[in-house]
Parts: sequence; structure tokens; C-alpha cells
Amino acid sequence: MASNLLSRILGLVRDAVIGAMFGTTLHTDAYVISFRIPDLIFYLVAGGAFSSALIPVFTEYLAKDDEEGAWETFSTVATVIGSVVIGLVALVFIFAEPLTPLLAWGKPSEIFPEVTFMGRILLPAQIFFLIGSLCFATLYSKKQFVVPGLGPNLYNLCIIFGAVWISQFVSPGVIGMCWGALIGAFLGNVIVPVLAVRKVGMKFRPSFNVRHPGASKVFRLMIPVIFGLSLPQVLAFLNNWLCNHYPKGTNTAIDYANKLQQAPVAVFGMAMALAAFPALAEFWTKNERKAFVAQFTRTLTTTAYLCLPIAAVMLTVPDEIVRIFFERGKFTPESTALTAPLLQAFAVGLLGWSLAPIVMRGFYATQETVKPIVIGTIATVFYLAFGFVIKFTGMPAYAVALSSSITGILLVWSLLASLRKRIPEFGFQPVLSSVGKTVAAA
Repeated sequence: MASNLLSRILGLVRDAVIGAMFGTTLHTDAYVISFRIPDLIFYLVAGGAFSSALIPVFTEYLAKDDEEGAWETFSTVATVIGSVVIGLVALVFIFAEPLTPLLAWGKPSEIFPEVTFMGRILLPAQIFFLIGSLCFATLYSKKQFVVPGLGPNLYNLCIIFGAVWISQFVSPGVIGMCWGALIGAFLGNVIVPVLAVRKVGMKFRPSFNVRHPGASKVFRLMIPVIFGLSLPQVLAFLNNWLCNHYPKGTNTAIDYANKLQQAPVAVFGMAMALAAFPALAEFWTKNERKAFVAQFTRTLTTTAYLCLPIAAVMLTVPDEIVRIFFERGKFTPESTALTAPLLQAFAVGLLGWSLAPIVMRGFYATQETVKPIVIGTIATVFYLAFGFVIKFTGMPAYAVALSSSITGILLVWSLLASLRKRIPEFGFQPVLSSVGKTVAAA
């Protein structure tokens, strides 16, 4: 949690520097849009889904004192997924130009070349993120959490470096941040984590042995998990896409507002989920149901206790929050007025999106991956339907953010109801009692 907190603080510093230097313009919209496909590749293939599928299987081998089987699983999965990511990156790099009008649909065509160029700079970083995900999953399985927290911090520092220094040598200056992101991805996801996993005895041998029982189990788990854990990022992608037709700067504003909401989600929700996940997987493997339920309930209530007061502040003083973090330099009062209502709408769903990764990992720890994907797919369909109603009825941009919040609330409630059927020992009463008290205090 501490390393995630540092990462999010640096992330907000990064966004403050970007806002001060570049404001909310068509160029910053192009910068935000250029991340869409690279980010989607990361979240679908190399993101949390990867570690969420690998950790339970890797932990299972370690619990049986079968280090050889664990590393054989790791090697096969790394080789196969690595080949897929390299292929995807190459394809998107080649076809980046014809894909750009789809991504930037509704924006002026003058920014299309910028979006294409910046997207191509960012694409190789997804290979580095995959390497980092492999290493981080291994370290989580070994219950080591410090090094995985360093990667995002180096990444953010390098983007700041790109904004402040590299931007002076490129035009438009926002391109400098893309070069900074590429450098940061390499340092934070290749250099540092590879050195760390070597210390825990990593044994990697390239292998395409997909029939290995551990590897095949990871792949079976991973396919549904991809769609479950990547849902918030897919919705962020759609949020931004739906904002293409609003006035210039709206894509940038909704990105800033979403990042402010995602800061507590990552610091508390994601960090608690990642920390509890190996323990939950171990309790389930050892058939310790009471310990599983106690850990799961405590993680939910602690996260709610930490997140709800922050949501209350975001709801009541959104203008002040945006002003404190971003309003300086080229980020004007007009930029604040554009961003604040979006933050307020996102705050409604802060608790839902904070609890969702924990509940998802509750399912994955039990090696159940089908139900979360079914529920997540229904939530996405609901969101898309609502999004198109907003788009074609001319509702303001904050309605797009509000639909994301409503989706998060419905998603987490549906997931909890489904998990209770799978684990009858889990009860709603302790969670509802704790959340009710926290809501009253907030």
C-alpha cells in the first residue's frame, strides 16, 4: 500500500506537471488518445489478469514443495504470452495509421498524425510491461511486495522527465512524454524486477510446452480473468472514446478526473487486493474456509473504511481538489471547470471500483473465473447502452462519468451476491455493518 501510495502521489505530480506545461488542448487530447491501444494491449494481456491467473497455480506448486513444476509453468506461460504480445505490438505498429481515425473518431483530423506517431512510440513499452508482470507475479507468490511497487514510480518519474526536458527538443512538446514513458517502462519493468527475481531463484527456460498441466491451467484461468480484471480499464477507454464529440479538452479533462478517482482505487483497493490475494489462494488450497472468509471480509471492510471518506470529499469539494492538484501554468480555471463535474460523477462509484478488484480476486483465489466474466460482460453491455443514450441525446460529459460509477456499484454488488453462493460461510452482515458506519462518518 505504501509503494502504491508513492506511485499515485508521483502520478498526481506527473499530471500536475503535464497540466501546467500543456493545459487541456487538442495536443493533450491527442496524447491521451495515443495511449488507448497500447494501454488496451497491456490490460488485456500483460496486466492484472496475467498475475491473477499465474499466482494461484504458482502458489499451488510452491505449497506442494514442487519448485521445478512452478518454474516450468512460469517458463511456458512467459514464452507463449511473450510471443503473443510481440505479435500484437508488431501488427498494431504496422496498422497504426488506419486505426487512428477509429480511435479519434469525432476529433479534428489535424491531430491524427500526432496520435499515430505517439502511439508507435508507446507500443514497444507493452513488451516491457509483460516482462514486469511476469516478474511481479513471481514476487507476489513469494510474498515480496516492495520491488513491484518501484516499477510504477520509475515510470512516472521518467514521464515527468519527458515533460520537463525531452519536450524541449520535440514538436509538439507532448511527444516528449511518450519518450519518457518508453524509457520508464524499460527501467521499471525490465531492469529492476529482473534483478529482483534472480535473487529469489528464478529458473526461466524458453518453452512452448502448452500441455504442461500448470501452464494449461494458467491459460484456462487467464482467458476469462482478462475480461474480468480489465473491465475498469476498458470502461476508461470507452469513457474517453465517448467524449470525442465534446469540445476540445474534454478527453484530457475526463482523463484527469478518472486518474484522481483511480488514485484511491489503486492505493487502497488494488493494493489490498494484491496483498490479500496470495493468502486467499493459500487458504483455499489448504481448505481453510474460515481463514479465507475472515481475510476476505477484513480486506473489504478496511478498504471501504479508507475509501468512503475520500469519496465524500470528492463529492463535496471537487473544484478545490482539481484546483489544488492541477490549476497552474496552462491548466486554467476553465480547465478546472471542465474537470470538476467529471470528478464529482466519478466519486459516486469510488467504493464500487475499489471493492471490485478484491471481490474479483476472491473468485480467482478459488480458481473460479467464469462467473466474474459473465457478470462483467453484463455490466459492460449496460454501460455501453447507457453511453450511447448519453451520446445521442446530447447529455453533458459528466453523464458519461456517472454511468461508469453506476456500473461499478452494480458490478460489485452482483459479484458479492454470486460469491456468497459459492462460499456460504461468507456473510453480508459484517460488511454492511462496517460500511454503514463508515458512510455515516463520511
